[in-house]
Amino acid sequence: MEAASASTAQGARSPRLTRPPNNASQSSLTSFTSYFGATSHVRDQHTMPSTSSADLDPISLIQKSFVPHIPVVASDDANELAQRKGFHSFFDMLRPFGQKVEGKVSVRDTNGQLNTISDFNVNFTELGPAFDMLHYGQSDLDRPGTRPKAQYMPGGDLVALERQIEAEMTRAGESIEQFEGQDASASTGSSQYYASFIQSLLSGLLTSPHETFAHPVASCIAISSHNDTPIQTLVALYKSGSEKLPSFVDKEFLRYYVLVHDEDEHSLDDSLQLFEKMKRSFGNHCHMLRLSSSKVTRENPQVSLVPAIERRSAPEHLRNKWQSGRNNSFINNAPQEDTTIIDQDHFLPDVDFAAMQALVRDMTVSSIAPYMERCIFHWNDQVAGPRRGLAGRFFKAGRSIFGASRTATPATGNGNYDSQTSSYPPTTPEAQLRRLADFAFMLRDWKLANNVYDMLRKDYSNDKAWRHHAGAQEMYIISLLLINQPITTKVRVDTIDPTLDAAMYSYLSRCSSPYSALRAILLTAELLRIRPHGAKDDAARYIMRAMDSQICGEMTRALLVERVATCFATGEGAVPFAARTHWSGSRQRKAAFWRILAAEHWSTIGKYRLARVALEEALMVYGNTELQSWVAIQGTIKMLKTETGLTSEFLLTPAQAEVTARNSAARKEKVKSPLSVEQDSAALDDGDALPEGMEKVEIDSPVPALQGEPASESKHVPSAANVEMHNSPAKEQTISETEALAEVASKSDEHGAAPSI
Repeated sequence: MEAASASTAQGARSPRLTRPPNNASQSSLTSFTSYFGATSHVRDQHTMPSTSSADLDPISLIQKSFVPHIPVVASDDANELAQRKGFHSFFDMLRPFGQKVEGKVSVRDTNGQLNTISDFNVNFTELGPAFDMLHYGQSDLDRPGTRPKAQYMPGGDLVALERQIEAEMTRAGESIEQFEGQDASASTGSSQYYASFIQSLLSGLLTSPHETFAHPVASCIAISSHNDTPIQTLVALYKSGSEKLPSFVDKEFLRYYVLVHDEDEHSLDDSLQLFEKMKRSFGNHCHMLRLSSSKVTRENPQVSLVPAIERRSAPEHLRNKWQSGRNNSFINNAPQEDTTIIDQDHFLPDVDFAAMQALVRDMTVSSIAPYMERCIFHWNDQVAGPRRGLAGRFFKAGRSIFGASRTATPATGNGNYDSQTSSYPPTTPEAQLRRLADFAFMLRDWKLANNVYDMLRKDYSNDKAWRHHAGAQEMYIISLLLINQPITTKVRVDTIDPTLDAAMYSYLSRCSSPYSALRAILLTAELLRIRPHGAKDDAARYIMRAMDSQICGEMTRALLVERVATCFATGEGAVPFAARTHWSGSRQRKAAFWRILAAEHWSTIGKYRLARVALEEALMVYGNTELQSWVAIQGTIKMLKTETGLTSEFLLTPAQAEVTARNSAARKEKVKSPLSVEQDSAALDDGDALPEGMEKVEIDSPVPALQGEPASESKHVPSAANVEMHNSPAKEQTISETEALAEVASKSDEHGAAPSI
């Protein structure tokens, strides 16, 4: 049991993804990329593209994702009381209040400086499901006819994440078959889907040996006043919670005990006596929660709406969507116990609502934050401190030199690493240092976390603990970018680039962890995107690398293509919105080029509303059809206009929808070989007639060659979503497909005019 060190709680009533099919992107884009030189187009000085996706704040997203995890273990009587109030369980009732701790939380760093956090939050989980899925790529979606085992489901499943985004787009009506009778320009673009994607990517962190963010910082053990043997039940819940933990999880974490008093059926004096007995037995980490057991609705006076769960993993999103649909369809035939809809609105009396907020605040301020502070001070002084001195450096050097002679099987590695379980025992210095770094990160002490991650990545490399090494590399970069200090070009080239390369190589080649690889590279890119100077170019380059790494499905790939455009569109020289008279940024032609790529991706997978939004933004650069130097790209633009129904009235008639569907099917059949401009125009001439008002592309002469190239040779850069680099035996190819496209696109930005012909 824990020592009584917190203030007395008041009882006041206050599978890896396969690469998408190659028919997803090849089109006439391959015919104009070799001629992307281009005369600059005079833009309308009073228009600018939609950059709402640039409003995503990666720092706030990280702060709300990497937070203390608190498993909830409740007795049957506590769950029954919550069910009487309309919730699935006590965990279901408590979970929404962890999203925002009321008031400010003050913590001290290792230097004794007091830091105040105004938006602190914790993540309540269910103990069983949190540790049932320990490997990436697993999916545990409930099938029709079965009852969900639990409300909480961990993430880490890229297949489920892809399906979640697809379901959200379908519900929003982004597909061609949902156009008829609607305003086809009503789509707000892909920004909302990218925000949902990145949030789900960081939600429901998996419990893994290589990082401790999802390991319990504390657990909440709850009983109610209906329990006949309260002390014995608390002891049994304590033991059952510890037995469910895997061997690599430290079982010596804080336990917080909650007594739920039923105001409607039990005496307050009896509950107060039981509460005092609990404190004598288990210490001061206790709280008495006073609630009524009756259910209230919107019509009742003085009630508050329980906040909805904002952060769900992709498997949980899909499971809840299926269960809600199933309950809505069969609610009249299903048993009463099966008709709970997870996403329905819940209400609590105002006094109960305030009591739940007080419980979470007392748990956080009086117990969890001080406990984490004590752990950080202890590990930093006893474990990390000696390694920072001269003696510690000699010790590590001797360990790396002579460590191999102390083991009979050198293949298993050095030190305390257990290659059989791919983990360090919780009591080893390596495991404690990782926990120290993660605790400091969760309390937003970026400098301490960065220092310890730097120390750990060297130890993990010596032990050949590759997943641990990749995780330390990933968090070293993220903590470095979170420190409020300039990130120079030298730091990006000498530190961030090689560190991220090492992390990606270990995640993908040595550990087969696509989820972790995607998380590492996207978080790095998002943190660089909000940095000044040339960091946005590096952010775009990292997103291109994520697309080339064969871990993205079709939806994810299209989102990332448009995200590259956002990185270029929000470049240097940004000013407040009210003062903008033209596009902010210095990479607008690159941004428009990637908008065209995004429009092609969306159109190919049938998301025509999103394709239209991307195309309209690109037309702010490519909209002048009289410029002969844009002749090649105009062919692609007109084809995309046809497919998305981009006409003056912004509506797609049934005839246009039919022709658009046939054109899209024809384009997917043309992916067997790249088409030149002449072949592309011929394909349009031989295919279905365009809708009324749509002009065919007539090109009488071949596309001229770029300056310095023979006129008889026409180079074609592969489309961004159709080259399988990693499946090709030619490993000597060093330039990725998306980097090649970006290099071609950069010519217009660097020279500002079309190349000589």
